[in-house]
Amino acid sequence: MKSTLAVAAIFAAAVLVLAGCGGDGSSDSAADEQSITELVGELNRITAGKDASGFCDVMQPSGVKANFNSRGRCVRETTRILQQAGPQPTLNIEDIAVDGDQATVNLEGSVGELSLVRENGEWYIAFSDTGSGGSGSAGQEASGDQPPAGDSGSGG
Repeated sequence: MKSTLAVAAIFAAAVLVLAGCGGDGSSDSAADEQSITELVGELNRITAGKDASGFCDVMQPSGVKANFNSRGRCVRETTRILQQAGPQPTLNIEDIAVDGDQATVNLEGSVGELSLVRENGEWYIAFSDTGSGGSGSAGQEASGDQPPAGDSGSGG
């Protein structure tokens, strides 16, 4: 049950960032801002296609390990949530703020924000309610069938 709630919380937060492109250049690093903007674009594609495998690829690897114990379980539980979610809105990034290995994406209007974390040099959607916080190295060990951190695409 804990992992289903975690996916629901991550999904709810991630939905807030669906198609935002851009930012106002206020991040500390143009490279980080570009990577984060690409992550948001990938999240848009994943959510529109209800791609549970892709969704698990963009979630914080140490959080996936802590909440699901395996990538396969993450995919199974995320599939159910995506099927129930229905169509998602298109939202825009207002601002990206990077602070070391953490970032906050503020969204236009009163929608809210999305927390991101960098693990193994890549940006991911942060798990907000896990004991796995920080910049842990669990990403490489999250599961045997997860693509390398540099291969964020899920082949979908």
